[in-house]
Amino acid sequence: MRSNFQSLSYRVGCALALIFFATPTRASVQLYPSCERDPTESDVSAAKGAYAAGEVAFQEADYDRALLYWEDAFRRDCTAVKLLLNIARAYELNGNLEATVNALQTYLDRRPDAKDRASNEKRIANLKERINAQNAEALAKTQSPATVEKTPVDPAPQPAPEPPAPQKSRPVWPVVITGAGVAGAIFGHTLAVMQQKRIDIRKEEIAIYLGCNPDTNECIDDETRDAANDAVDSDAEIADRRKKRDTANSLAGLGHLVGITGGVLWWIVWTQHKNPEKTAGTGTHVSPVVAPGYQGFSLTGHF
Repeated sequence: MRSNFQSLSYRVGCALALIFFATPTRASVQLYPSCERDPTESDVSAAKGAYAAGEVAFQEADYDRALLYWEDAFRRDCTAVKLLLNIARAYELNGNLEATVNALQTYLDRRPDAKDRASNEKRIANLKERINAQNAEALAKTQSPATVEKTPVDPAPQPAPEPPAPQKSRPVWPVVITGAGVAGAIFGHTLAVMQQKRIDIRKEEIAIYLGCNPDTNECIDDETRDAANDAVDSDAEIADRRKKRDTANSLAGLGHLVGITGGVLWWIVWTQHKNPEKTAGTGTHVSPVVAPGYQGFSLTGHF
């Protein structure tokens, strides 16, 4: 009876897991926002520059870079719906089938009269079948044959271990300070890298628009190079992202400082907690002191 019940529970659990993993979902894919405004001339020019840069990256099979440019171009000019077909192809070649389905479905939603609707609907259906097959294969790999209809054996009773001697708990506030500092440093560095990446992308867009090559830093003539440099220096988006990057770097520096301070306090407090009889006798004793108008360490000694 017990073995049959466990077998039934196992089959029900596998069926539920298969339904969960095999059902295609777009929750993990970022949906495209609705297109509620017409792009300005500046948006169209920037979108064309980003599209051209993405085309170069796509021909070089650098699909991550191509997607970065094309997603930016579609964000600036959301009326260029056919760009979603390029984006879908790049996602498919990059192995992200869920994002491919998202791009194609968005294209069909925004172009209900598209002449290629039938072929794209069939393409979406085939992609969903591939996604389901991949999810089913991944689920099958996670199942262990040793657990199928196997009756567990009750282990032999073991003598209860002796309770450990009670110890005074160590303070956790140094760990909290260190963790907060590390988290702040990681967040600041990540944000700074993201802002710098957006600055580099914007510089490349300006260079391409003015006829320069961002990879070799070559322009048609010196006048064009000067114009590109002036455009970069006066671009409002670049200036704003530079401020955000500098703020993120400051946050990362502060996180490093807090993390180092917390680590020092952690070492001091936990070392003294580990050897209370040593610090209570001869030698020196260091402890943090926080009082109105004063923060620091207290150094005491015994002779």
